[in-house]
Amino acid sequence: LDYGHVPYEKMPSGTVIQHVYNQEMGATHLTTTSTSWADLTFSVAITPHFDNRLLLIEWSATGQQPNTAVGGSAVTIYRNNTTDLGSTLHSAMGLGVVAEFGSSAAKYVTASNSFALYDEPKTRESVSYHIWGKTTSSGTAYIAHSGIVRCLSVKEIKR
Repeated sequence: LDYGHVPYEKMPSGTVIQHVYNQEMGATHLTTTSTSWADLTFSVAITPHFDNRLLLIEWSATGQQPNTAVGGSAVTIYRNNTTDLGSTLHSAMGLGVVAEFGSSAAKYVTASNSFALYDEPKTRESVSYHIWGKTTSSGTAYIAHSGIVRCLSVKEIKR
């Protein structure tokens, strides 16, 4: 090809057209004490080049449910802060949970709280993806622990 830049239309199916991400070494925890979904102000925005592409959304963090009996720290993602993509998959627990559901004794549970899913927003307008969290019982849900890298990544993939 005699292109300095291959046109997006000429790229083969499965090609990543663009990639945006928000990654940081969290100086503070992302937490909530809410038993309903709450915006944790960690997000990324992407403007798709095409309205018929898949967007691959990936989240990686270390969560914790500290010292709460039979509870969990649940995480989900909202598109444009209005559409809960976890609920569209019929999950009341969101897309990931760090929890201790097996006993009545309070324990600290720390584990990876990661997920990946596809979205089809069908637009060329800017789309934002926001991390939301909740506790499944009481106490504080640590959706992302401080001092550990957290990353929200979105890739536009050609069909």
